[in-house]
Amino acid sequence: MNFKRFKDSAFVNLGHSRFDYQTGTYFLNKPSILFETSIFLRFHHDEINNFNELENKPGGFDKSQALVHLKKALLINDPLFLDIEFKKEIARQWLETSTIIDTLEKKPKWSILLINEPGIVVPKHTHKFQQTLTFCYTFEDEKANVFDNSCLILGSNGERKVNFTNDKKSYFTILDFLPHEVRSNEWRFFWVYDFDEYVSIPKEDEIDFTYLKI
Repeated sequence: MNFKRFKDSAFVNLGHSRFDYQTGTYFLNKPSILFETSIFLRFHHDEINNFNELENKPGGFDKSQALVHLKKALLINDPLFLDIEFKKEIARQWLETSTIIDTLEKKPKWSILLINEPGIVVPKHTHKFQQTLTFCYTFEDEKANVFDNSCLILGSNGERKVNFTNDKKSYFTILDFLPHEVRSNEWRFFWVYDFDEYVSIPKEDEIDFTYLKI
């Protein structure tokens, strides 16, 4: 897989783009590569009735920034936009992770694909949800040596560090709005699923991923 061409692709450039209502800048270019993967749901009557009540309340990331939906991006049928091998690999990952999610007793309220380029820090942030389940695919192509270890930094003051393993596929869960950042020397594809209540996650021997204990 040609990650140099992938990095320069229109697909990746699109993933860097944000429409951000909250900042007033509107169109931004961010270091992180993000696509929305949520299932689109129609509005219900109670949501429509609450529009007036909610209109003056500030929203979180998912309420103020608009991301391109991954399926729309993958449906662009042009190898100059995204090499077919990457299109197939990303779609395969999405199918694998969503199939696991379908087995859970609760469904996520929001989900994204975060693609992390080697040497780029995902800044400290929190998710506005009770629990987050994340699947990670790692590729060592174009590996950097920026950090001593690829890791998660956890806590408001970075109190704890959890190193990533050398496994190509791993998963972890974060509870109770725990602040965290990512430092990685490798290309990593993070499939992030946010739940508004606690959910029992699969055991390591039930899926083809290595569990990373947080």
